[in-house]
Amino acid sequence: MFTLASLSASPSPSPALHHLPRRVLARVVPVGVAVVVAGSVGAWYRDVHGIVEQDAGRIALTVIRLLDPDREGNLWSWYSVTLLLALAVALGVGALQRTGRRRRAYLVLTGVAVFLSADEGAQLHETLSLVGNFVLGSGGPTFAWVLPGALLAAAVAVGLVVVARDVEPRLRLRLVLAGLVFLTGALGVESVGGSFAEGLVMGQDVPPSPYYVLVALEETLELLGASLALWAALHAVVDPRPVAPAVAPGSTSGPASAPTDPARPADAGTAVAGR
Repeated sequence: MFTLASLSASPSPSPALHHLPRRVLARVVPVGVAVVVAGSVGAWYRDVHGIVEQDAGRIALTVIRLLDPDREGNLWSWYSVTLLLALAVALGVGALQRTGRRRRAYLVLTGVAVFLSADEGAQLHETLSLVGNFVLGSGGPTFAWVLPGALLAAAVAVGLVVVARDVEPRLRLRLVLAGLVFLTGALGVESVGGSFAEGLVMGQDVPPSPYYVLVALEETLELLGASLALWAALHAVVDPRPVAPAVAPGSTSGPASAPTDPARPADAGTAVAGR
């Protein structure tokens, strides 16, 4: 049974705990990608070719609705929320293992993960569309929240860079990479998908297929970013010891000491006594 005591009682993690982050990553990503691909292909077929809503067609439409990554309140939305909540729990456990400034930094990161999970479930970011429409006008893009969302994300990123200075360098680097992957999907790809959605809504001659590809790409990048962050946080929990600096062979990690010849101090003392 894995407990907080088992994670922090011994100076080195057990083999089972040591492999936990990799095992979690190896299960979370394939399942998520499979759901994204199945839901996107199903939604594309439903919207482009149509499915008759009777007998087997009704079952197919229900399955597609549950898996469609472009809809809310379904299995994919639940999966994403759970993944981000797991990240928050891992960072929270990491905070309990630490003290001082490092604990505060972990608590801030835990709060960010909780907010992301709430945003994923309640679509809080879409309220920023009001700001985007005010700035861009009523003729702005369908995903008008992307502009204020990008500005908000930049401000939060600056704050997190300051906070991240108090966490271990290895975790900091991994979280930065995970954040870049996540934001590439959440802001970059979604802004491109918004232009396709705008064309489809306005009845323009826009091929629908690229939109579903972009939705799948966006959700996959968000999945990978959140999964990498969870993997990094679990590594920090399983092995909370700070990484020691490399020590050259034959040297000591403490302050420089005097002569390495063990006989010299004794000889010096004898000489003084002989005088």
